[in-house]
Amino acid sequence: MTLLQSDRYRRKVRVGLGATLVAAALATTALRVLPAAAEDGLQYVALGDSSAAGPEIPEEVHAECHRSDRNWPRELEAILNATVTKVVLKDVTCSGARVGDLIAPQTQFARPPSNPQPVPAQIDAVNEESDLVTLAIGANDIRGGGAMLACSTPNIYLFPDEQKCQDRLADPRIDIDFPQLIAQTGQSVAAVLRQIRGRTKAPVFVVGYLTYWKEDGCQQDGDPYTAEAANYLQDRLDDLMEELAKQADANGAHYVDIRGPSRDHGLCGPGEIWLKGNTGSFPYHPTAAGMEGAADEIAKAVTPHLPAG
Repeated sequence: MTLLQSDRYRRKVRVGLGATLVAAALATTALRVLPAAAEDGLQYVALGDSSAAGPEIPEEVHAECHRSDRNWPRELEAILNATVTKVVLKDVTCSGARVGDLIAPQTQFARPPSNPQPVPAQIDAVNEESDLVTLAIGANDIRGGGAMLACSTPNIYLFPDEQKCQDRLADPRIDIDFPQLIAQTGQSVAAVLRQIRGRTKAPVFVVGYLTYWKEDGCQQDGDPYTAEAANYLQDRLDDLMEELAKQADANGAHYVDIRGPSRDHGLCGPGEIWLKGNTGSFPYHPTAAGMEGAADEIAKAVTPHLPAG
């Protein structure tokens, strides 16, 4: 099968999935009447960090943010266009973003170009005309990347191989207190959700993160994390997602779990791998397949809440 044929086949499969989503949405909303979408299309705003931006997935369309034209907001746009209504996407996701970059210009970037320019506060893209908002944020606020550097074996800090991940993070050079950072991030996300709600009545969806490791990791595949480190890091990421879900529920938003549906697609499989391993300038980020998988799950969650086309 040629690449072109593969792409055509993938589109056919995704349209088929879209038809299923529409049927489910109609069944869910049969008892209520939804307003029609605006004539110029459903206004969709995507906010978030690199988990949504898609660094190193060709083609990147924003130098500072390493934003891909095949990230899950773009894939979600395509699904909704094919199955629900015309969509107009404002994708302002940005690699390296923290919660603060949602409400103030972002000036610090992951792998910036030679002359980086500030990026406007992401929330500026949200207004009273917005019909759908997605938000993926938090991993940078809890210093997930720094923890992964410290807990790998070998590592740049020369920790002994047998030293536990949690003990490494307590080292003064690292000083990562996950419970405190997760709690702070939850409060910050809650404040942003309230600001978003002040700008629009559109449904807001907070999206979690894909599965990284199965239980005890996958060292046999060359992954530089011991079973202890893989379990500890995945558990803390799960703690973050639990906090995000709690804050979404408390602040008038919906939470979309992509962790569960991606359980067999993490770094260890056994299904198709949706995350890069320790490769490239942005290791441990979603692949194009991961973006497609995430978009499919998000589409299932958002479709019942959208205005009819």
